Amino acid sequence: MVAKAQKSLWKSAWKLLLEGQNSPKLPYGTPVVSTVSATGIPYSRVMVLRGASKVEGELLCYTDRRSLKVSHLKQGGGFMAWTFWSPTQQLQFSCSGPTTELPERVCRKTFLDLPKHSRKAYAALSRPGTRLTEPSDGLPDDWTDRPMNQTDYAEVNFLVLKTKITRAEILQLNREGNRRLLVERNVQENWDFQWLVP
Repeated sequence: MVAKAQKSLWKSAWKLLLEGQNSPKLPYGTPVVSTVSATGIPYSRVMVLRGASKVEGELLCYTDRRSLKVSHLKQGGGFMAWTFWSPTQQLQFSCSGPTTELPERVCRKTFLDLPKHSRKAYAALSRPGTRLTEPSDGLPDDWTDRPMNQTDYAEVNFLVLKTKITRAEILQLNREGNRRLLVERNVQENWDFQWLVP
């Protein structure tokens, strides 16, 4: 039987997740996302949370398909970890699960709805992480003056990733006593809850 306090903590975390999607200024809007290379080296970066579904237990983010995280997913087991932190509520939500690419038609529709300034993140002429001799954003020299239709080439680089959460931990900091909750997806696609030592 799930305790009321466990449900309450789970509900609080998801409230922050749902509020944070597409809202980078909110605490859960910009999580740290981590992947592991084929050689076992972890890489972390701050991303924007683009979607959250409590019913499905899934999280979405956008990325450049040429990025390291995509190659890590293909070479390192396909798992990605997310960490969210709210300083006002002192609530940390860490989760992980198998991460897949959304269908091409979904990625295309999402990209076509992006404004020009958002397309910049996928429009670099070389893949992210390419070494340079001097600082550059990697965009074409005439990017600022280009009409919208001349930025469509970046669609080929755009990707939406979906993580299906299989394991999560919620840490609630409190002067009267910290609480740590483990949440795992079972074979029936339901959630099992277990208190842990903080």
